[in-house]
Amino acid sequence: MARYRYLIFLSIILASCAQVGTISGGEVDRFAPQPIADKVQPPNESVFFTDKSIEIPFDEFIRLNKPSENIIMVPPGAKIDASVKGKTLFLSWEEDLEPNTTYAIYLNNAVKDITESNDTLIQYVFSTGAIIDSLTYTTTVVDAWTNQPVAECVVGLFDIDSNKLVSFGKTDNRGVAILRYLSSESYRIVAFIDENFDLQVQDHEKVGFPENDVVELTSSMTDSIPIRLFSPKQKTRLRTVKYIAPGRIVLGANRDLKDAKIIVNNAPIDSDQIKEIKSDSLVVFINTEEINTLEVAVLSEEIKDTTKLRFTDAQKKRNFSISSKNSNNQFRPSEQISFFCNDFITQIDTSLIELMNLTDSSIIAPSSIHFEYDELIIDLNKDSLTDLYVLFKDSSITTTHAVSKKQGFTIQLLLDRKLGSINLDLSHYSSSIILQLIKNGKVIREDTIAKPSSEYLLQELFPGEYVFKVIQDRNGNQKWDVGDYSSKTQAENIDYYSTPIKVRANWDVEVKLGE
Repeated sequence: MARYRYLIFLSIILASCAQVGTISGGEVDRFAPQPIADKVQPPNESVFFTDKSIEIPFDEFIRLNKPSENIIMVPPGAKIDASVKGKTLFLSWEEDLEPNTTYAIYLNNAVKDITESNDTLIQYVFSTGAIIDSLTYTTTVVDAWTNQPVAECVVGLFDIDSNKLVSFGKTDNRGVAILRYLSSESYRIVAFIDENFDLQVQDHEKVGFPENDVVELTSSMTDSIPIRLFSPKQKTRLRTVKYIAPGRIVLGANRDLKDAKIIVNNAPIDSDQIKEIKSDSLVVFINTEEINTLEVAVLSEEIKDTTKLRFTDAQKKRNFSISSKNSNNQFRPSEQISFFCNDFITQIDTSLIELMNLTDSSIIAPSSIHFEYDELIIDLNKDSLTDLYVLFKDSSITTTHAVSKKQGFTIQLLLDRKLGSINLDLSHYSSSIILQLIKNGKVIREDTIAKPSSEYLLQELFPGEYVFKVIQDRNGNQKWDVGDYSSKTQAENIDYYSTPIKVRANWDVEVKLGE
């Protein structure tokens, strides 16, 4: 029996669209060059193969695209030289191939047409022995986070003992890969985005594998469980360091920054000048009046990183602004009425902040007005209120770099009867989860639930259709964790509930997730 077996007869399984160009006298060619199968010499699927060259005629004039990278023999047995004459591709090598071995030669986007640059994936198979095997393996690759099909992903089968590549295929637009000409053996399966075209998994490349990364083929099979592709955990680093005038530094990292020490120009920043956005992102407020360069150091157990920012006096200038927390100026019954400034608030004069009931033009006395970082919060009794006008008079707010000017907002206070709710049964889940509520493709609410129960109420929802995503938070760290190829650890499971749940005003909907 052949030592290695492989794949697909000579055929085109992928064709890209033509490049967009100027209008010409003829119709744009939207098809990749196609080999003339009955004129290939020696014929595809030849057995007792002893030649050291192959001729592949095409139906149009062709050119080569990086042949040293894109023409590959599997298993590795020879270095292939490629040349083109007119419409014919010539492949040759000098090495002697192993006996009783099935080889596949891949032309992985190596052949393009002359005018439109359409390319293709071609596979030519032959055996130096008497047998070419006929089993197939079909699988699907999806993105672990979005659950959407992944196209152009390599699915490789590797020898269990030597870890050498035995065969591979690429996924189509549906995320499906079909590997043919396989023997009755066991293989290790890996899916990956082969960024450098070396057909080996690199540390930085997206990767995925089945729960059991070994498949034992005794007959042709279709794997019903998709391979979930994820980006590997990156080295600890700052991913965002951004200055926003007049005095904010936005920091983002690929690790938790909750307990990080922030040092700016060799001076530690007090915690009351650091606002947490998420566990991995912060806003640092500073006074930039006399400086134009910032050296920012972030120090914690996991991360030690330093970067510099430079800006001109003109880049530091920004007019004072204040905006409603909600862009539509609508607030739910349980929401605090709040506003954001574009700078750190140092002082407010509540006598210069006026609230008016627009229904009867009466002045309203709030319970309190206070501020935190760049946010101003108004507490008041909202019973019977529907429309409110908030007026910030001149000098009502003082920030590190400016004093406010007169500005007013018309606020709508929503009534309970205008909103709906969803009562979730989450008893299907026995450990910590992260629940995302999604509307129109946007996550509008994310809840971490340590102990899911049969009753979890989502209240004060705007009417409309909602779907859910549930992240199974295995380690309870309140975030989604990717997998690890070296330890064969899968990314944390995500359940997608794509059937829309319709929420109506003044109505409760009962929903059970996990059925």
